Order: sequence, then structure tokens, then C-alpha cells
Amino acid sequence: MQAYDRQWFSYRHVVRRDYFTLDSDLFKYLKYDWYIEAKGGDFKTLISDSIYVLQKSGEFKQYVPEAGPSGHISVYDANNKIYLVLEMQKELVTDCYGYFSEVSNFKDRNRVIDFVGEYNLKTRRFYLTHFMPSNTHFKHALRDKGTSHLDIIREILPKALPLICSEDVTEEQLRKQYDALWD
Repeated sequence: MQAYDRQWFSYRHVVRRDYFTLDSDLFKYLKYDWYIEAKGGDFKTLISDSIYVLQKSGEFKQYVPEAGPSGHISVYDANNKIYLVLEMQKELVTDCYGYFSEVSNFKDRNRVIDFVGEYNLKTRRFYLTHFMPSNTHFKHALRDKGTSHLDIIREILPKALPLICSEDVTEEQLRKQYDALWD
């Protein structure tokens, strides 16, 4: 990955840990660590410890993924930045709103959406402040032109919208914003 004028790489590390010091397989579990690191070693971040999601209060709440492999988390480079995309149910992550493709469902707490956040070099954290609405027609048009999956993601990431943390927003306002995004 190329971002922040550095070359980056990510890697996963699996460690067998013990719950106790007893010598038995009943008390062992696997710990999956996923890192991003700049070449040269001056920046190294454990991803699972560095995910913070915006709340209605304006504060950021840490999101800690479950212990197993995090298939719902992806890391991408685009526009000289590193982004984290978290595909998760809203109620498990934030009290703010977002939607996947149906604007009318923006207040449904059980919906899964793609949260998007940029890596902050100073704090070495990902601050998830946006969500990525989906548009299958847009994706299919790019795919029909021969665009790779990674390049489609890089094209869509800058289109991420700010999380909706206000109760005053209407569905009509969101529909206009969504339509303008894809024009």
C-alpha cells in the first residue's frame, strides 16, 4: 500500500494463548492480531486496538472486534491515505445513522452498513466518521469497463458520506444527498 508518502504493508499474526497457566488444551485459544506497518518500522498499529466510531455525543467509542479473524474489516489505500471499512450492524457500533442502499432504512438499528474511517498518523487510530452507501448500477458500470474490484473500492471510498448523528434529518434530505452523490 502507498499512503502518507510511505510504503505500507499489513500482516496477520496468530498466537496460541492460555486462559490460565494450566497445561491443557481445554484452556488454550487462538489470538488473531492484524497490523499495518510503514516500511522502516516507524509506524506500526494493531488494527483491532485502534478502531474508534463517532457517536451522537460527538465523542468516539472504541470498537473492539471479536477474537477471531475479522472478515468484516478491510483496509485500503486510496488518495495517499489508508482507510478502514467496517461492515457491521449499526446497533453494535454507534447510535448515529447510515444506510447501505435503501435511504428509507436509515434509522433501522439492525441494518448492516459499511462504516468508513481514515487512519490518523498522530494518534495511530482509525476514526470511523463516514458510511459508504452502495450503488450496484455504479459498480456494474465500472466492472463492465474492466475495472478491478480494488479499483472500484478506491473509486467509491471518496464518496463516503458523514454519519448522520442528528435527529432533525429527513428521508427526503437524505434521498437528495444520495442522488447527488451518484450523478
